[in-house]
Amino acid sequence: MAALGGFLFATAHSLPMAVAGRLLNGLGMAGVMSSSFTLFSRWFAPETFSRLCTLFFIAGGMGGLLATTPLSLANHWVGWRLVFLALSVLTCSLTVIIYTVVRDWPPHLAATCSGIRLADVLRDVAAMARQSDFWKMVVWYLTLPSQYFVFHGLWGAVYMGGTFGLSPSLIGNILAMGAVGFIAGTPLLTWISEKRLKSRRKAMVLASLLACVSGAALSLGSAGLSVPLLFVVSLGLGIAANGPCPVGYATGRERFGNRMVGSLSGILASSVFVGGALLQLISGALLSFAQQAGLSQPWTWAFAPLALLAAVSALAAWLLPETFVDKK
Repeated sequence: MAALGGFLFATAHSLPMAVAGRLLNGLGMAGVMSSSFTLFSRWFAPETFSRLCTLFFIAGGMGGLLATTPLSLANHWVGWRLVFLALSVLTCSLTVIIYTVVRDWPPHLAATCSGIRLADVLRDVAAMARQSDFWKMVVWYLTLPSQYFVFHGLWGAVYMGGTFGLSPSLIGNILAMGAVGFIAGTPLLTWISEKRLKSRRKAMVLASLLACVSGAALSLGSAGLSVPLLFVVSLGLGIAANGPCPVGYATGRERFGNRMVGSLSGILASSVFVGGALLQLISGALLSFAQQAGLSQPWTWAFAPLALLAAVSALAAWLLPETFVDKK
């Protein structure tokens, strides 16, 4: 589906065709995370799960980094249609490799295990929904990882260009620090969780506090931040919003078991995108309100939800039970 969506987008000659291509691409990629995490839980030892998730997120961060300056250069050299066509071919090739090589179950379990039916998924989701820890995790994913979409995904470039008059290239470099935080933050937070704090819950709280400080600096100092501080804030938000995600998924696996990993990761990943969309709308509404009211610092209002919701995520993480077990 993703490869077909990429092909449709690359060859689109009308807006509906382009939208259909992007829709197919998104639907195809939506299954990647839950499928991958389910395979991790089946094939590898439980204590390696968070590290495997870390590698998964590092790969995603590398993709995000490639989608900045490298993609812009490729677009300049060969045009966006050829770029997306090449990505479609690459996706199709990876699909063939995965279908040929990857197996749903390890050999010693393949004979006794079967696929999961929709009824099984619905039953698992209903069972999780009856437990408060599930909702604490949903709140955490709604309020922390989703913050990446507000500054890096939408309002950051508008804010820096309008408030400070920065050049597009400098704005791009500042926002790229979020991708650096995305890539570096995942192994860093996993290492802190497993080697230093020996705690999933404390690592999630630590990330929430980092987001709270970064969001507060962005809100309270919206009119007076220097360029070096903008780099630091962008990096801090990138680390805080994405770094602890593997730790969170490991917490879910340890709390609810291997069988529910796929369903849980799908719901939590959806929470991130739902939260991101809502936060973008809320920040935009607050910005519009502040501008119409003639307030002197409208961006203070627009970025205020980041710090407030980071505090909510810290509380949600703190209320979770500790699931980490030191195998040594």
